[in-house]
This record gives sequence, structure tokens and C-alpha cells, in this order.
Amino acid sequence: MTVLELESSYKYLKEDCIRIRCSVTIVSPPPTAGGSHSQGKSTNHVRSSSSISEDFERLLDVGSGCDVTLVVGYREFNAHKFILAARSPFFNALFFGPSSDPNLNRVRVPDMDPFAFKVLLHFIYCDKLSGEITDDEYRSLSDAADTYGFTRLKGDLWSRMKKSNNLCNLP
Repeated sequence: MTVLELESSYKYLKEDCIRIRCSVTIVSPPPTAGGSHSQGKSTNHVRSSSSISEDFERLLDVGSGCDVTLVVGYREFNAHKFILAARSPFFNALFFGPSSDPNLNRVRVPDMDPFAFKVLLHFIYCDKLSGEITDDEYRSLSDAADTYGFTRLKGDLWSRMKKSNNLCNLP
């Protein structure tokens, strides 16, 4: 496509901006236990000693590759759009929907306690609730589960509340 064709196209160029999406796939044979690639031979794959949950928790803790900042009250949390989008229909639409802004790198999260949001972010990355949760955090997390589409979180909250015989606190 020439520059002239691109400039005259309403389909690709909107408000002097072009949005390009691409995906890259790297294909290579799996390494052998010795680190070299096999040539048609059966190999024993080297397994990581950590789980994906532990790897994602480390990714959240270290913060490498973060591409969005979530502002919750007075705190800021760095995160990865693709992980948020994979776990929540709300974030998927926000970051990758048809009317999403590819330059969006700061999102304000209203009506949520920063401590409860930290628990929510851990759940998003690790698929489990961690630590002690106060009654106010239970309510905040339950509301967030509804808002952001975390049905499993809602179930986990109910299970935890049921174990502590404190079900009256969940909406």
C-alpha cells in the first residue's frame, strides 16, 4: 500500500492515527536436558521447579514488563494489560476492545480500597486469595468481583466466609 492510498483511506487512518496489531510466533524445537536441540530424537523435557502461579506472582512482585498503572485511592499498582485482559472481560474490553485506546497506560479504579485492590491483583495473577481479609475488604472484593467479572473470586469469597461463619457480610 502506498502512502497516498493510506492517507486517502478512511478504513485504516482515523484522526491522523493508524493502529497496527501484529502477532509474532517463535517456533523452535524444545531443548533437551543438555540444552541442545534434538534432531528427531526423543527428548526429556526439563521442567521448571515453580508453578505458573508462582511465576506470575514473581512477575507481579518484580514488576518487569508492566505496561499499565492502576490508580486506586492514593496508591498506584503496576500491572500487565494482557494478564488483566485474560482474567477479566471488563479489562479485556478496556484494553483490547474495538474502541480501546492503545496508548492507555493509566487507569483510575474508583470506589475500591487500596488494600483490597492489592488482594484482588494477587488473585488476578495467582488465582488464589492470600492473607487475612477484613470485613470491609470482603465487601470491596465482592463488589469488584461483580464489576470486573471475577465469578470465581466471588465463589472463593463465599467459601472463605462460610468457613468463618461470617456470611452476613457479603452482599
